[in-house]
Amino acid sequence: RNSTAARWRRFAGLVFTPSAWLGRVGLAAGALALLAAGWSLARAGAFDRGIDRAVQALARAPADTGLAVRAIEVKGRERLAPEILRRAIDVAPGAPILFVDIEQVRQRVQSLGWVEQVTVERRLPQTLRLSVRERVPFALWQRDGSNVVIDAQGVTINGADAGQFRHLPRVVGPGAAPVAAALFAALAVEPELHRRVANAVRVRERRWDGEL
Repeated sequence: RNSTAARWRRFAGLVFTPSAWLGRVGLAAGALALLAAGWSLARAGAFDRGIDRAVQALARAPADTGLAVRAIEVKGRERLAPEILRRAIDVAPGAPILFVDIEQVRQRVQSLGWVEQVTVERRLPQTLRLSVRERVPFALWQRDGSNVVIDAQGVTINGADAGQFRHLPRVVGPGAAPVAAALFAALAVEPELHRRVANAVRVRERRWDGEL
């Protein structure tokens, strides 16, 4: 069954983690013993029960061997609010570091409006490290009577306060956001015109009207 295979992969991944941590406080011997017990139970027809018990035993081991989360390092954060980032990470101090689901943490942080890309690493014995690349505000996009902040790809930066970015150029109309960067790249060859354009209105998603 798929659930059985998943449990086995989780168990095997923990048991065969590099010897740098297996050697701590006799954990290597314990892991090998758990592996033998799991194999014995598998042969006896109690595979699922044996793996579940082995995983539970390994889950209790990290706190005793120092393999617990004591520090979370973040690189690249500038505008993203620390509290919002902490809630997205959602890893409690002292949590067994081997049981932190790195991919789930990455997905939660990646879903934040300011985050363009993030990588999450487990640095044994006690540190999680996040490298964040934030979206760069490029323009304001007026839609439904209000302004939102977008990046150069036209992605809305959820959580960005448009009032703090009034200095950015503004584009208006359906379909304006994804092609805003191309418009301003074209205007850049005419610096005087570029400086004079206050708003650019997308008309029928085909052409631009400029407001000076």
